Amino acid sequence: MRNMHASRLLLIAAVSVTTIAGATASTAASAASAPAAANRPAAVTAGWTGFSSSEYTTNSSDCMVGLWTSQVSAGDPAYIAAEAFQLAAPYPCKAMVETSTDGGKTWTRGRPVTLPTSTTLVTFSANTRAVYDGPGHLGRACAKASNSTLACTAAISLGPGTGTPPAPALLASRKVRGTSAGNASVMCGASLNSTTSAKGPGTLVDGEFSAGSMFSTTSSLCEGWLETSANQGKTWRASLPVTFEAPAKSVTYDFTGTHPDGTVLLARACAEAPTVSATPYCSWAW
Repeated sequence: MRNMHASRLLLIAAVSVTTIAGATASTAASAASAPAAANRPAAVTAGWTGFSSSEYTTNSSDCMVGLWTSQVSAGDPAYIAAEAFQLAAPYPCKAMVETSTDGGKTWTRGRPVTLPTSTTLVTFSANTRAVYDGPGHLGRACAKASNSTLACTAAISLGPGTGTPPAPALLASRKVRGTSAGNASVMCGASLNSTTSAKGPGTLVDGEFSAGSMFSTTSSLCEGWLETSANQGKTWRASLPVTFEAPAKSVTYDFTGTHPDGTVLLARACAEAPTVSATPYCSWAW
């Protein structure tokens, strides 16, 4: 069984280092046209992280699922979510969070997300909504491919926390564009995810943002947002940003929610590392 979260962290670290080193001219070209930080509303959120231990990832056939938590640091909101991946699988699958309040004797299933079949080498991913998992609760992530049995991760109960985390919900989608900001120590990534392989009238996009890396020696404060254009990129409208932080040697994520990106629209994902530079970086438009 593959450790899904560890593989994801290695991929983010590699992409961030490559972009920061200047190998992708697209981000620098887009930076000049992105809105200045002073013109964007501020929104500080907590962020999400995956459990690194392999007992919190599992798979049902080709459908892989991992357990995420909003309790990045002690006292953060005590919520969990499930993240599912599926690569070139001929069978659809569902992923969900299950919770128990009687020590695991009985389980209550949360609202699932569905990953579609895929005949090409395209990875689709999806996240469930946030589910409370504080003291007195047990929570786990589960997946079931249509050709296999239900598989669940180990269960966990989080410590006490305050507040409600930002919504981690992510429709089944694939990455179509990406960029990053920061330096070798402070890494901020931005990914534009699309619900369809080709743009159509009902296409939606979501922003998925990351902060930090497994190798960072300092914390990473990052800001991410989506921009959309209805006039072929002449002007851009920015979404409400997410601002979140990853402790040293860790990665956290945050999301903006879905936005329309049909055939007459353009969208791009943007990132900024405010402790490093006030320059925003945006992906190529899609």
